[in-house]
Amino acid sequence: MRNYSILLCSLLSIILLLSACNPPRDRRVTRNEQDNITTTDPAHNTPATNPDNGDNDTEKTPTPVTVPGMSHCQFAMSDSSNPPLCVGASHCTDNQYRFTHSHLGQSNGYNICQDSEDGKKIYIQIKSALTDAKLCIIPTSNRNGLTVFIGEPHCLMMDDADNVETFPLLTNRVGFESLSINGVMLIRDKSYFYSWPFNQHLLAPDAFVFCSQWLDNYSDPSYCNTFNAVGEYIYHQF
Repeated sequence: MRNYSILLCSLLSIILLLSACNPPRDRRVTRNEQDNITTTDPAHNTPATNPDNGDNDTEKTPTPVTVPGMSHCQFAMSDSSNPPLCVGASHCTDNQYRFTHSHLGQSNGYNICQDSEDGKKIYIQIKSALTDAKLCIIPTSNRNGLTVFIGEPHCLMMDDADNVETFPLLTNRVGFESLSINGVMLIRDKSYFYSWPFNQHLLAPDAFVFCSQWLDNYSDPSYCNTFNAVGEYIYHQF
């Protein structure tokens, strides 16, 4: 009887010891489960990879958000008189504008780019609407060290702030058709007074076209000098 009691106590001790070492089912995993275990991040309620499983959980650099409607863009450059607003950036994010110029209003930011897949498409986005005159774009190129216009102006009313407008351009100036667009003149379709040798009010796009033709035909820069002095235009190179 004494031996039986000792044996019974020994069995009970073993059972209790096994129970203490064997946790409930919802806290146990098999060997295969342990190799792929994930835990839940209570702050975000999303699975977080267990650092013991060998995954590199490094944070990825976010993809830049370009201006909507300008996904295939080669943004314009500017000269020192028309400095970019997004200095050192290859793109501007939503609601940011690269440029400003007094011709469009000193505080009126704008974006301009050339389609990288179709060089005859120019995109423009303006922060504040222009309601008193159309905006014209004239395609230009470089020949013999000079900037020359190579197609007729394309004009649109930019009366929808922040909207990206597409300007399809033509390279249809006789004798210049083989040149590719690598710059544009932005000129509002408004009348300004041009002194000698014009001595009259002219629509700014017409004044530019006339002075360029005069320079090409007669090598006389006087008309273009006056056009430049008035300063009602923006030149961008791509």
